[in-house]
Amino acid sequence: RMLLRISVQDCSSVVPLNEKFGAPLWESRCLLEIARELGVRVVGVSFHVGSGCQDPQAFSLAMADARSIFTLGQQLGHSMTLLDIGGGFPGTDHTGVTLEEIYNNPEPSTDLLAPIPQNMKSLGKEPGRYYVTSAFTLAANVTGKKEVSPSPESARGERRMMYYLNDGLYGSLSCLVHDLVQRVEPQPSAPWAGRALHPSTVWGPTCDSLDLLGEGWVLPELELGAWLLFRDRGAYSLSCASRFCGFDLPSILHIISPACW
Repeated sequence: RMLLRISVQDCSSVVPLNEKFGAPLWESRCLLEIARELGVRVVGVSFHVGSGCQDPQAFSLAMADARSIFTLGQQLGHSMTLLDIGGGFPGTDHTGVTLEEIYNNPEPSTDLLAPIPQNMKSLGKEPGRYYVTSAFTLAANVTGKKEVSPSPESARGERRMMYYLNDGLYGSLSCLVHDLVQRVEPQPSAPWAGRALHPSTVWGPTCDSLDLLGEGWVLPELELGAWLLFRDRGAYSLSCASRFCGFDLPSILHIISPACW
């Protein structure tokens, strides 16, 4: 038994996948006919709108494509009862589109299952990013600092700082490369109110000059041992991390609030 993976529109996603995976619709009839000749049972359709989808309509368009394949497959003798709608679901509410917007889009997913016998339909999903993004907060430690000499273009009296953290692009913040996240935002582990702020450059710990986390971050002066928090770092972070330059992977601490406990 097999699923037919189809290529769908994913240009609005952070990480498009359909250039690498999926058959275009115009090839589907040929593939279904070959499967029938080989005695392969095609039991459904799968697609993926790309990781980090930014357009809720992408799912509706993919649903419409899958519906046409279901109809074609049944005409060719395949009993198609399974639909896998892949992933791409957002993990937070500030990523451009919410899960509610996807599911409230004008074309409900249940419409696609209309041609399938009521007692045989199955719907598969891959909501990894949705479940794990907000589950992890990275706490990174300041291991080095220096004040940068002002350039001729700098405002008079402006202090510019440079910090080095014990985690970076080759570790838990590999999302800057693997997930194509353009910017991560640090948050204080202690109140910053009332403190002078300075433009800062922040680096990861390795010897690679590409291990740059951010430039122009406006931060108070941080002391060695201070902590910066990076929230919503559960997806494509530790799973993509390495021990480059001999640095260990970060430890995982499980925390639960008294109210939840």
